[in-house]
Amino acid sequence: MNRLSIKNGLVFAIVMRDREMCLGLLNRIFRDRKIIDVRFQDAIRITSEATVIEAIESKSVRLDILVEGIEAEGKAFWADLEMQVEEERDLILRARYAHGITDVSMLRRGDEYGRLRAGYVVYICSFDPFSLGRGIYSFRMTEDETGLKLNDEYYTIYVNTKAYQNMEKEGDDGFYSLLEYIDTGKLPQGDEYLARLDEKVMELTEKIGDRVMRLDEDMKLREIEVGKRERAKGREEGLAEGRSEMVKRLVSKGLITAEEASAETGMSLDEIEMLCRED
Repeated sequence: MNRLSIKNGLVFAIVMRDREMCLGLLNRIFRDRKIIDVRFQDAIRITSEATVIEAIESKSVRLDILVEGIEAEGKAFWADLEMQVEEERDLILRARYAHGITDVSMLRRGDEYGRLRAGYVVYICSFDPFSLGRGIYSFRMTEDETGLKLNDEYYTIYVNTKAYQNMEKEGDDGFYSLLEYIDTGKLPQGDEYLARLDEKVMELTEKIGDRVMRLDEDMKLREIEVGKRERAKGREEGLAEGRSEMVKRLVSKGLITAEEASAETGMSLDEIEMLCRED
């Protein structure tokens, strides 16, 4: 059996539902603060690796990890963590969506807006999303001309696991080692957190590795099929739109009658009449 990797979205979703593993990851990403606790926001309660697999198979749990956290000074926040292996065109817009939908879920009806917490959407990417060689890209809203920060406490963070190749290993605070481990699976000597993380991945490989790999393959096939359907739908919509424009032009100019257009295209006379009324 092939060894699983933490870069696998399913493996990440399972392993990071361990409080110790998730807390360690957050503290290596948020190096300028100390995070002391996390709580998971999934509706299900995880009792075993199989529980997560079954939940994913039934689509009752997502592959991202949504947690509420507490910093050492008592400040509360939420963070949405996801492993991202494939470069996606809409990754930035996905972050925008994640911010909005998570805030809605966190705020109860009647709550004041002041109860909203700082929110972090974090994508751990096995590629450099902005091709600048940085380990972390952290974004927040600012005024265009002055750079004035809005302080709405929305943060979108992209972690580039390839960046260790351009970093100095000497004096590593754990971030370099984290990136290298995620990217290559290489374990540094004496890093207890990464050793435990790797043990979790090995345990998964031994217990349910075949099942994870089958499910992962099934999910990829589903994504391909969805993509094919969306492209086919787009082509059909494009053809229909082009056909409508052609009918509108020909009928409006009197080159063919509405009845002739209906016979050729299958469009109803009412549809053709409505088309010709449009500006």
